Amino acid sequence: MSQFDFGTIDPNSKSGPQLALDLNKFRDALNTLHRGTVRPAYAQGGMLWVRETSSTQWDLMFFDGDTDFVFRSVNPTANTLIGIPQSQIEGLSTTFSDLDGKYVGKDSATGAATLPSGTTAQRPASPVAGMLRYNTSTSKMERYIGGKWLTHGDMDGPLNEASVSSLDSASASIAYLYNNTISITGTTTITTLGASGTSGMVRRLVFTTALQLTHNAASFILPGGSNITTAVGDVAEFVCLGSGNWRCLYYSRASGAPIAMPVTYTPEYALTPGAIYPVTHSYGANASVEFIYVCNTADIGYSVGDELEPKDFKYNPDTGARTMGAYLASRSSSGFAIGIGYGAIWVFPTKATGVAANITLARWTVKARIKP
Repeated sequence: MSQFDFGTIDPNSKSGPQLALDLNKFRDALNTLHRGTVRPAYAQGGMLWVRETSSTQWDLMFFDGDTDFVFRSVNPTANTLIGIPQSQIEGLSTTFSDLDGKYVGKDSATGAATLPSGTTAQRPASPVAGMLRYNTSTSKMERYIGGKWLTHGDMDGPLNEASVSSLDSASASIAYLYNNTISITGTTTITTLGASGTSGMVRRLVFTTALQLTHNAASFILPGGSNITTAVGDVAEFVCLGSGNWRCLYYSRASGAPIAMPVTYTPEYALTPGAIYPVTHSYGANASVEFIYVCNTADIGYSVGDELEPKDFKYNPDTGARTMGAYLASRSSSGFAIGIGYGAIWVFPTKATGVAANITLARWTVKARIKP
């Protein structure tokens, strides 16, 4: 221990060597914070000192001029803090006692806290920012913030999302990221956004390179049901459907151009009166089907390879007795059938003047264009 007070220095009686000795002793007392088994006799109000309670306990004491208060205790042998006895902290016993009735199962992982509750009319008369309570009138949690009571989940300002993060497209999953907006780098094809996503999770992707998004009807559903090649600045938003399945809610091209819809053409079929040609596809029941007539041998002014669509002339080949033109003989979610008119005489507009003329059926074929 080290406690020392040299009292009042008298320059007429204190020699230099003696003063130096006293100052060294007082320096030791200051450096050890007046450590001793009892409070220094020279202690004054506001003084800090260390009580050497035992070899394994030192107490940091505060003397207010009348009483010593323990700030903290340590074990100098083990170099560890010692808990402050509850009895030495004013009001702590009462505080703990009050808390016992505020939550259930305090010693269990299944415990729960009970917040103050009451009706809307029973809200505190002078609320303070940060107050939490359960409103029995609305059966909802509420908080006091910004000078008003807000129900849990209500917002009183803009929703500011986390800053944009960056991720290489080669990553196996983006779902683990907390950021809603992700800048995608790299050129690796993306076939999924990861199995770790939970239903309802929304992620917005901003592409910095060109890469392919590969459509999957179950796990990676893209607009139009077809693959998309990204461009710099393109933006897509996805929602997780659960179980690692994702759907693209929208896709916006930086150029402003629409997403190219997939188009499939059937083979060309002969214009054999009364023939039926079944066709299968994967575009669903709402698929769009359009007929195109192809010239295979020059006829009424058309050359080989020229194409003519029903919209290019006025007659409706799908009416009456279907004596001419191709028509939809049947339709289902997985396909349709092309029917060929029963008549041997078909009238098309001539290429040069548009005047109606009979065609030679053997010189023409028909194909169908299928779109979602």
